[in-house]
Amino acid sequence: LKKGTHSVGVARQYAGIAFGQAQRALQELGWLATRGNRVDLDFEQIFDFSPNIYQERVLKEAGNIQHPALIILEAPTGTGKTEAGLALSYQWAEREQQTGLYIAMPTQATSNQMYGRTLAFLQKCYPDEPINLRLVHGQAMLRNKTNVPTPEDTETGKEDQAANYTWFLPSKRSLLAPYGVGTVDQALLSVLQTRHFFVRLFGLDHKTMIFDEVHAYDTYMSKIFCLLLSWLKEMGTSVILLSATLPEQPRRELTAAYLGREASSVPTPEGQYPRLTVATTAGIKSVELPVPERGGRTIRLEWIHRSSEEIIRILDASLASGGQAAVICNTVRRAQELYQAISTHMAGKPDTDILLFHARFPSEWRQQIEERVLSKYGKGGDRPKRSIVIATQVIEQSLDLDFDVMITDLAPVDLLLQRAGRLHRHAISSRPDLVSIPHLWITRPEEQNGIPAFGSDGKVYTPYLLLKTYLLLKHKSALYLPEDTRALIETVYGAEPLPGNPSSEQLQLLEKERDAFLRKQREDEYEASIRLVCQPDDEELLQKANDGLEEDDPTVHEAMRALTRLGDPGISLICLHRVEGGLALEPDGTGAPVDLNARPTKDQLIELLKRSVKVQHWEVVRAYLQYPSEERYPKLWKDIPALRYQRLAIFDSGCFDLPETSTQLVLSRELGLEIRKQEVK
Repeated sequence: LKKGTHSVGVARQYAGIAFGQAQRALQELGWLATRGNRVDLDFEQIFDFSPNIYQERVLKEAGNIQHPALIILEAPTGTGKTEAGLALSYQWAEREQQTGLYIAMPTQATSNQMYGRTLAFLQKCYPDEPINLRLVHGQAMLRNKTNVPTPEDTETGKEDQAANYTWFLPSKRSLLAPYGVGTVDQALLSVLQTRHFFVRLFGLDHKTMIFDEVHAYDTYMSKIFCLLLSWLKEMGTSVILLSATLPEQPRRELTAAYLGREASSVPTPEGQYPRLTVATTAGIKSVELPVPERGGRTIRLEWIHRSSEEIIRILDASLASGGQAAVICNTVRRAQELYQAISTHMAGKPDTDILLFHARFPSEWRQQIEERVLSKYGKGGDRPKRSIVIATQVIEQSLDLDFDVMITDLAPVDLLLQRAGRLHRHAISSRPDLVSIPHLWITRPEEQNGIPAFGSDGKVYTPYLLLKTYLLLKHKSALYLPEDTRALIETVYGAEPLPGNPSSEQLQLLEKERDAFLRKQREDEYEASIRLVCQPDDEELLQKANDGLEEDDPTVHEAMRALTRLGDPGISLICLHRVEGGLALEPDGTGAPVDLNARPTKDQLIELLKRSVKVQHWEVVRAYLQYPSEERYPKLWKDIPALRYQRLAIFDSGCFDLPETSTQLVLSRELGLEIRKQEVK
């Protein structure tokens, strides 16, 4: 007995020593949240400006609540929701012993911008401590090359083992760091049946999670997100959701998911916007919040023809005395075509700065464009006298940009409000007289007998939501925000009736599109459900088989992939250029020469990845997956984790004829990647 007691005591002593050593090692490596040298700062000391009336009320209502908790902040764009969320996380960090912070953004571009803001925030809060903040998305390694495993680090000699070593890529392990900023997709992967989903979940344990632009999640993503909220609550993780345009039903479903209730049990507050919702095990409360000074505004609304000629006419008239204009398109092709037309027209006006911004530029070029846009149109930016940005949806969410004039293609009403949030966003006293009043022009779909034809827009967005938005706004001449926000959102997404008197033909079309919309919702919910792990309280949690869904490999059928978003399959192309003497990274031959027969060093690997661009065009994807020739998939890449799922496109004078197809890829600094159809000879 004495011997046994002694053994137990030694084991406990050993465990205590081992735990302490592990704790010190993690602390030295920067893998634990900063603790000891925290400075007790107020809002103004953290952000260098005083909180507005909205932020003051948020901190008062949510600063000392019971944890874990779900906070939903709904307010117009530019109100300061992000700073309010960060200030709450600071208040909670020490008191609730949170293990860190993760901020989930809708896109890589918004993650990149938020990374800098978050780093400045953490450095202000913990000035004497090293900050282990990770950027977490598929291209994060290009922002911090110390996170890139070299080919030698993961040398296997066997192609079939290379997939195992993709774990060492930063997107796989970065959630374990105490602080992170990245895409929402990285968090959603923690509840999909991947081989290491539990490691990601472990990384989110007892953190504060901030999710921005939650209204942008479609039915498929929302199904995954609701399960994630259930797990976060179970792990003691507090969650802050930010949205300018969250419909009522999704708000109730997200609240119910976090608390483990039915959505029907969540109360529906009437007429409260902006508002704060607090959900804990103690109950749910909703508080109407005040609008800060300049929060309320009137935006003039006008419909115009979709043609480039009409858009150019509006730009000429609006920018006659100077100003900054944004033209937002729903597809890359339309953005490229409009850019060409506008550039040709403005050729005789050299004082007009024109820029094209979309997602189909190689990563290096896109980053340069993104930084240029932020430096010119961000807060305190160096605004040109006269300029035009032609862009896709890349500027509609989370980026803190300000334009004097905006022309946009039709989109669902919540996204139109998001785009309008970049119109006169900041207090700028030097706006030219012609653009001193915010004015939003929306391109009108073609109509026949009162029935609109949405064309390519109907392939990007659900026709039912486009139709309801069009019928809702077509007779409006102004938007009064935030007063109109709730009614606009609930009319399109809820049960509020459409104003006016829609014709019988329009009502019939609405009914038809509604049925298709609901059918698609059911299909998307099912697609999500078959990929999810169990609920936290499921009795079969430890026994149920894991499908081991693939996270990266584009050659795997989508039924066996851990998709965080539904959509056309995509493929990542590394774009190189044939020049005199071999292959180059840039069209003009600059940069280090590329030898596809030699294993790349770490620096060379980064330079290759900086030339990658994602393509979702069905013919391009099919050609690469069905005909994986050595020319399009170098043999050496197959056992290098970072290159394993990349494909190669070599451009000759900017052109690449895709074999086995009638498609030509054209790449230029000005337009990015174009996908053209060639005439069959």
